[in-house]
This record gives sequence, C-alpha cells and structure tokens, in this order.
Amino acid sequence: MKKLNGKAWPLYRRLFAYVKPFWPVLMVGVVANIVYSVIDAGFTYMMRPFLDKGFINVDMSFVEKIPLLVLIGITIRGLVSSTGSYCMTWVARSVVKVLRQRVFAHIIRLPADYYDEATSGQLLSKILYDVEQVAQVSADALTDFVQNTCLVIGLLTVMMAICWQLSLMFLITIPFIGILVNFTNKRVRRISHKVQKSMGEVTEIAGEVIEGYRVVRIFGGEQYEVGKFKKATETSRQNDMKVAVSKAINVSGVQFIIALGIAMIIFASIQLSTVITITAGSFLAILAAMLQLIKPMKTLTTLNATIQRGLAGAESIFSLL
Repeated sequence: MKKLNGKAWPLYRRLFAYVKPFWPVLMVGVVANIVYSVIDAGFTYMMRPFLDKGFINVDMSFVEKIPLLVLIGITIRGLVSSTGSYCMTWVARSVVKVLRQRVFAHIIRLPADYYDEATSGQLLSKILYDVEQVAQVSADALTDFVQNTCLVIGLLTVMMAICWQLSLMFLITIPFIGILVNFTNKRVRRISHKVQKSMGEVTEIAGEVIEGYRVVRIFGGEQYEVGKFKKATETSRQNDMKVAVSKAINVSGVQFIIALGIAMIIFASIQLSTVITITAGSFLAILAAMLQLIKPMKTLTTLNATIQRGLAGAESIFSLL
C-alpha cells in the first residue's frame, strides 16, 4: 500500500496543478455534490419521524408538513445534482483541453531520435486515449467520489445518531472492505498500463496500414496485417476483461461484507431487544440506511478501477512531458 501511495501521490499533485486554475467552478461542483448527498441522507433520517409520527403516534401537524418537505427536498436535490454534474464536466473538459495542447506542443519540439523510436500510433494514443483516461478522473470519478463518500458518511452519521450500539457493529466490516479494495487497487493499476500499451499497438497498426496502404497491397500483405490487427485487438480485449474481473471481485466482495454486517445487526437487534429499545421508525431508518449504503459502497469500489486507469493515463502523459 505504501508503495502504491508513493507512486500515486506525485501523480495526484501534478494533476491538481492542472485543475487549480479552475478551482472556483470545481468548488461549486463539490459543494453541490455534498448538498446532494446530505439531502439523500436526510431523507433516510426522516423515515423515523415519518413512520413514528405518521402511522404509530399520529401527529397531524407534522403529517401536514410531509408533502411540502418532500417537494422542497426533491426539487433542491435535482438542482444541485445538475449543477454539480455540469461543473465537474466543465472542469474535466478544460483539463483535457490544456493537457492535449501541452502534449501536442511538446511532441512538436521532440528531437528526431524520439520520432525514430516511437511510432505515430503510440503518439496519437497518448494524445487521444491516455488524456481521455485523465478526464474520467477529473469528472466522473471525482463527482462519484464526492457524492458517494459524503453519502456514506451521512448514512453512517444517521445510523449513529439513531442507535450507536447497533451502528458500531456495522463499522466492524469497514476494515475488511479496505483490504479488498487495496488488493484490487494494485491489480487494476498494473493491468491499466497493459491496456494502454495494447491500445497503442492497435492505433500503431491501423496508422501504419492507412499511411502505407499502397505498399501493403503491392506486396499482398492484407491478410498479414489483418491477422496482426486481430491479435492486437484480442490482447486489448483480454486486458479490458481482466479489469472487468477486478471490478466484479470488488462489487461482489463488498456487497457480501455489507450483507454480513446487516445480518449481524438484525440478529443483534432481535437478541438484544430487551436491552436496546428502539422505535419501529428508528429500526426502519437504520435498516434503510444500511441498505442504501450498498449502492454508494458499490460505486466507490468500481470507481477504484476508473481512478487507477486515469492515473495510469496521467503517468504515461507526464512521463512524456
């Protein structure tokens, strides 16, 4: 883990330098995503008074406010979601523009020796494919990370506020999730470099054939080039599938760990019903929070693959620069 962080943090710092000029828009996006997550967690917390005051100990003054609360909450949630998504995408595309401009300007000034060793396909792959991987870290990954991290924190806070004894049992599962994510981190980062290399080979073969199509046809090399291209694309597919396997291990493993935590809490609440007394609304709110945790935890674990591919793209670009 230390070795991974030692490689990753310099990349993060260098990426932040490109994001820094756009920080006002980035902060608007981050705040909007935080508000979005807070509203989601707030709705989960409100399940307790909705059930207790709406169906068990009926409080008509509170019941009459429910439609207005739902209307305002969902409206604000939609607005901040759209704002956050737009701002993050704007920052990402701006970073991609700057990176592509700098990579292109740098390639033009490279010495002739570099062009003799590198192919046009490899250089095009860096400008087109590798930079696009960085965009995923800057926009999609950052948006999902902020939203889902804040939602996880919010839901855990809701659980602790309602009944900290039961919630502590769920927190036991967190270290096991961390171990699983750390394992897939290293695997995805390693495979992502292979994905980049295979994409470079695909672009290289296609570029050579397009540029030298006359030579290929004169010497009857069509079948050879087709076979060569098939082999390169198959290698690329295999590497992509290895990343997919890592994602699947992450998702299924995390869901199993979370399910185990939920089962433990339900079992404990039944066995300790005489010691820990909670209302029906409180129990339903805790259960809803735990079930809601599955989606953001799943997103965060699959997000790891996107981040690692983005960092691998950043590493490739920065090594060129």
